[in-house]
Formats: sequence, C-alpha cells, structure tokens
Amino acid sequence: MNRIIFKILIVLVIFLLPQCHPLKKTFRYEVDEVQYHIKAPVIRVGLIGLPQNIEITAEKGLKIINRQNGNLPAKRNANKVKIDLKNGKSELYFVQLGAFLKRENAENFTNQFSSLYPFQMKIYQSSQFYQVRIGPFKNKADALEVFKYSIKNGLKDAWIVNEVVSSEEEGNSLFIDDEELRLEKNSDIFLIPFHQAELLKVNESPYRGIIEIKNGESGITVINILNIEDYLKGVVPLEMNPEQFNELEALKAQAVSARTFAIRRLKFHEEKDYDICSTVKCQVYKGALFEHPLSNQAVKETENEILTWNNEPINALYTGSCGGYTEDVENIFGGESVRYLRGTFCFHQNGDRVSPIEWNEEKTKEEVIKILRRQFSIEDIIDIYPLRRGVSGRIVEMRILTSKDYLDLRGFLIKEMLGLKDLPQEILKTMNQNNEVERFIFKGRGKGHGVGFCQEGAYTMAKMKRKYKEILLHYYKDIDILNLNEKVK
Repeated sequence: MNRIIFKILIVLVIFLLPQCHPLKKTFRYEVDEVQYHIKAPVIRVGLIGLPQNIEITAEKGLKIINRQNGNLPAKRNANKVKIDLKNGKSELYFVQLGAFLKRENAENFTNQFSSLYPFQMKIYQSSQFYQVRIGPFKNKADALEVFKYSIKNGLKDAWIVNEVVSSEEEGNSLFIDDEELRLEKNSDIFLIPFHQAELLKVNESPYRGIIEIKNGESGITVINILNIEDYLKGVVPLEMNPEQFNELEALKAQAVSARTFAIRRLKFHEEKDYDICSTVKCQVYKGALFEHPLSNQAVKETENEILTWNNEPINALYTGSCGGYTEDVENIFGGESVRYLRGTFCFHQNGDRVSPIEWNEEKTKEEVIKILRRQFSIEDIIDIYPLRRGVSGRIVEMRILTSKDYLDLRGFLIKEMLGLKDLPQEILKTMNQNNEVERFIFKGRGKGHGVGFCQEGAYTMAKMKRKYKEILLHYYKDIDILNLNEKVK
C-alpha cells in the first residue's frame, strides 16, 4: 500500500512541477526512502552551452526517475549518469519590429502594419516586453531583405534577432553506470540526490536542487530545478563579483534586482522548456561553483524581496557601468517609455575601478564598411554623424552617409552593430590628404546598455553608506519594494 502511495506522489509532483506558480508552497519529492523538498518559489534554469559529453554525479548516489510520454516506466539508483549529445546546432532569424510594455499596444501595432508584409506578424512575450516579430527565417539573407524593407517603410526600431536551436540527430545516448539507455523522444529523466543536503555535480561543477534531462522537440535540454534563493546564490557573484564589489549594500541591491528579473520571468513565461537561461541573455548562472559568503549574505538578508510597479514585478534591467548617467529605456531598446526606467545621474569614483569609465574605439573606414556589410548592402561611407542624443548624452540615433544613400541606426543596434562597449557620446574623424574620412574615433563612457540599475554606481553609493533600498529607489523610479509573501499580481 505504501509503495502505491509513493508512486502516486511521484506522478503528481513531476507532472505538476512544470506548471508551478512561483508563489505555491514547498514541493516534495518522495521516492521510496528518499524525500526531497524544494521550497517555493521554484525556478527551472536551462543550462545552455554545456559540452556534448556530460557527467552527473552525487557523492552518495542518485535516484533516477524516467518519464516517457506521460508514463513512469522506470526508477532506479545509480552512482553516475553520462550523456552523449549528438544535437546539431542551427540558427533561426527573426526581424523584430517593435517591443511594447503592454500587449494591447503590441496588438495595435500589429494591426496597423501587418498589411505591409506578406508574412504573418507574431507577438512574443518575454520577461521584458511584448515583442512583435516576423519569422523565423532559416537563412540570414531572407531576414535581411525583410529588415531593409522595414527600415525603408519607416520602422526604425527594426533589427535582426537570431536564436541558436538544437536539431536532434540520431545517436543521443544516456549511460547509467556505464549501461546505455536510449533517450526516447518526449522523455524526461529526473536526477535526484539521495540526501537533501547533497549537491549534484555536472562535470564536477556543483548544482543545488535536481537535474532534469528533457528530450523535447528541439533536442535535449539539461534543466536545473531549484529554489529561487538558491539560484540567486549562483547568479549574484557572477553578475557582480563580491571580490571587486565588496560592499554588502550594493550586493543586496543586486540580489533584489536579480530576484525581480527572475520572478518576472516566471510570470511572463516564454514558450520554452525552462523559465530562464543560464547565459548573459538572461542572467549568468553556473550553479554553486562561484558562490561567495558575502553575496550569499546579500541574498539571505533580502530574501523574497522584489521590485514592483503597479503591483507587478518590474523589468529590472541593470548595467555594468553607466558612465555617470543612465538612459531612458526607449532610447536604447525602442518601444514605449517605461516610468521606472528613466535616465538619472549616477555616482562614480574616479579611476579606481577595474573597468575605466571613459573609452575610445578607433575603426578605419574600411573596418566600418566591412562590419555594416554583414547586415546592409553598402559600398562606401562618406560620413557618420549624430542625429539625436538621449538624456545621458549618448548618441541614440546616428546617420551613416554614403555616396548614394544613407542609413540610420538607433539605440542598442548602434552598440551591437559597431561592436562598442556602450553607445558613444562623440564621433571624431581623421581625414586624408583628399579631405576624405580615413578613420572614425568613437568616444564614450560606461560599459553595457546604460539602462536601469548601475553596478558601478551602486558600489559607490554603498561606500557612501547608502542602504540598498535607497540605491534601488535611485535607479528605479516610483517603484515599491515588496516581499513575495505580500500580494503581488
């Protein structure tokens, strides 16, 4: 009778987990003599960028649950699990036409401009905005034609977005204690340590929580399932190094920002097998390997605290160094203005940080032409000059003048296209004997995108004895700092 109850518990827990709401109670895994608890909120982190050969172990062994097509045909114990991935990689391209805070505005935009295109516009919901895109395209040339057409028709926020996806190939294998087990399509394998306090190791790197190996439509994904506070212990030291930023109040501000970013990701869930990725596209996470006592303390002392506006988790963007002044979000990422992401002055120390505030990037005219040809059909460049500046002094719109035409770049696309540390504040030129531009010198301050919470500035404010809530309220305007146990939409 007891074994029947255990089997029922396994089925209920594993089937309910992917749909869990971040504010639900603790989840309990009960597998025979093993009971594993994950305190809510629970987050599913896609471990992106792992090598093809993966080994997962635990000091006292693993409990393995294998779910295939909705059934639980196997559970067993093991000392180690090896995965031999044969996933191929391919890129898909989208043309993003706009990003909006409200779905209603994204729908209005789609209705207004859909007649311009023979392709269907789709709205993608991310942790940041409602994004209007066309695609996917399997080759960049097709996306480029749509991009050029969009710019020509006045959609200046258009840009090309690429995503790397797995394309499943024959031969993916899983070895349990050197015994091969074929990974079936639509199967999920859960790896649970025998003891609650034990950490799993993925290629010798420690991870809290449990591991799910999911063989879905886009290939195999390795997912770390754990409590969000444990997740933050791995995120905060990689996003804001405690050895460099050794002020507790600054790290506490970073912890609240990172927690808010993750909670918003849970609320505005994208159509993926996991809630958040482990790369810089989301928040950098490498398990428990880089945990640090000071950042762990910052997570603990701000437990469950998030930033809200209008009773919803905010889009808690943060940047490495803003160079003295942050920027209005719409000037960098396009779309609508957001009340709490307005440009503001920042605190900086002079010259004693690892990353200098001011930077110069020199590029020859030929180098700039080569860069731009990746996206545009361009033969030469006569000049590059600012069209518009943001509140921070950054050039948020620039014109590239050619002998036949001109090209306008806006916002983050300037940084991405030209490979700069941030948006520039000055563009200088050197001329040859024929009074033609020979080289461009881009000058700026800061590193990153310059929107929201500034890590360098937060560190300086903490050294000035400012508390973490004061730091957060300086960078995010008119927001509330709430506990997850309070009512949040």
